[in-house]
Amino acid sequence: MNSKYLPAALIVAGVIAGVTWWFWPAAPGQETAPVAAAESPSGEEAMPGADASPEPAVMAEAPPAPPAPDPQLEVGTAVADFIRIAQSGDMITLMKNYMPPDQMAKIPPEELVNMALQMQAMMQNPADSQRMQTMIAEMQSIQNAVPTYDATGNRATYTLPAGSMEPQIIFVRQDGRWYRE
Repeated sequence: MNSKYLPAALIVAGVIAGVTWWFWPAAPGQETAPVAAAESPSGEEAMPGADASPEPAVMAEAPPAPPAPDPQLEVGTAVADFIRIAQSGDMITLMKNYMPPDQMAKIPPEELVNMALQMQAMMQNPADSQRMQTMIAEMQSIQNAVPTYDATGNRATYTLPAGSMEPQIIFVRQDGRWYRE
């Protein structure tokens, strides 16, 4: 190449590179923020590029997700939630969430703690664990069934097939929430 055209070729290459850089899309997830002049501790504006401690860019946070609806507002979702908690083995939460409040109020707090601890300990016993699995299976069998309601609509009865541990599973509604009776 003739050295006579080298400066012109470098200028053209620089212009092309600059235009390409200017119009090149940013990588996904990478946002560019305008550079603002930093303020010095005395309140004066510092020169851009001056040795000021850069503050991290504040990213806009996603709005918080709306709270999940209460599963105990509908009997069908209460059954599904009961199954989920029972499968997790968290008997304390299961008892707190699904024991009717009127029954819970009759039991002294220390006795509730003892009952919950006994339930947790029972899960370590293979026979009790098997009974729990049977109960979960029976709950799963009613998950998509339609219950029979009493006249007030506050008592939902699921009838189980013969040979089940219990002949029926009953949920009662108190204060708008469903609990296992």
